[in-house]
Amino acid sequence: MKSTLVDAITTLFMIQRWNFLPRVETWVEAENVAYSAHIGFALLCETIEDRSEFKKMAFDYVAYETLKPLTKHFLSDVPYKFKRALNKLLTDRSLQTWEEKVQARALEDTLPLFPRMIRPQVKQYLVMSSEPRIKSLIKYVQRRTALQECETNSNVYREYYSGYIKEIKKDIEEFCASDPWMKKLDDAFTQYDKPGETGDPEVDKIPGYIKLIRNLKYLRRWNRINRSMETNVLSHTYVVTLLAIMFTWMHEQDNDFGIEALQRALFHDFPEALTGDIITPVKEIIKREYPTEKNLWTDIESELAVIPIKKLIVESKLSKYIDENHLLEDVSDREKNSAASLVKDCDRMALAIECIQEDLVAKIPLEMSTVYPDYLEELQNSEWPHIREFAAKLATRYGLVSSID
Repeated sequence: MKSTLVDAITTLFMIQRWNFLPRVETWVEAENVAYSAHIGFALLCETIEDRSEFKKMAFDYVAYETLKPLTKHFLSDVPYKFKRALNKLLTDRSLQTWEEKVQARALEDTLPLFPRMIRPQVKQYLVMSSEPRIKSLIKYVQRRTALQECETNSNVYREYYSGYIKEIKKDIEEFCASDPWMKKLDDAFTQYDKPGETGDPEVDKIPGYIKLIRNLKYLRRWNRINRSMETNVLSHTYVVTLLAIMFTWMHEQDNDFGIEALQRALFHDFPEALTGDIITPVKEIIKREYPTEKNLWTDIESELAVIPIKKLIVESKLSKYIDENHLLEDVSDREKNSAASLVKDCDRMALAIECIQEDLVAKIPLEMSTVYPDYLEELQNSEWPHIREFAAKLATRYGLVSSID
């Protein structure tokens, strides 16, 4: 049976980074992708003055970060030192490089994961970007995330990681010395990585904007259920962003719609870094028990998360951009044919995929087994035709038709 997009997503939930070294903190590929996308988005917002240029670059960067890793479903996570050594040997023997031969084959295998109608768009993001600043941003963020992983693990396994830390820091220093654009990125990263210094005791407890993104990794989804395949808010963000890009293209929406959908997907659960992952039944109880307070949950979220986040980055260009585009507001489908409506359905689709993943690897818990048919049924009533079609295919392939009926 051929691989599906769900299979590839599941692989990125399981591939562990730095799996050739002992670790105290494990990152899987889906978490790293969403984390990198968030960091790159913030750095671009801070360093690109022209808003239309920023939106194009942000879409291209996040799409590249989101789609390119799907080739790892076929290749796994090959250490860069192995690729470097292999490329050297191949060059010495006048043979095609790793990227020219093996990555090209992985690209051919990855494209069929997507509907035929959008494969041309997908294909351009499965190879390295030709835009110099995008390439520089990718290199910079890759080093920064790798450095953070190494520094955390070196607290226990210093002898294993000290050499990598020196090497990565040297790379960053050389990047900044040789490329003014890299220096701008480094200055922006330093700005967003600083802890709060606002005079507000609650805000100043926050270790920094970038570390706040990182906190989404520790928010376990379905937290009251004993699961075989754990997921968190950061990896969930990856799936919603991937689906938002895919369905934007499938519905032939324009670039403005595309960036709006992408950024709403990227930020849709960001407040949970401070509120925690409040499950839907709790929100429903709040609405039911306090019917006269229609905006009570919104007010709680604003008090605990939205206001502190804005204060934390108050001097930044990102703060203004978040305000202008309502990125910390709840995503809903109240406004028809909107980017928010599409992202809301992508959020539902991501939840259904999590349930399918659990069903594939273990006996699915009762709560999940009763929830995902309902979500698939909702999706089959979506206003978006390709979402309805995709949900029907999921239901058929994974044996859920009888549950829905």
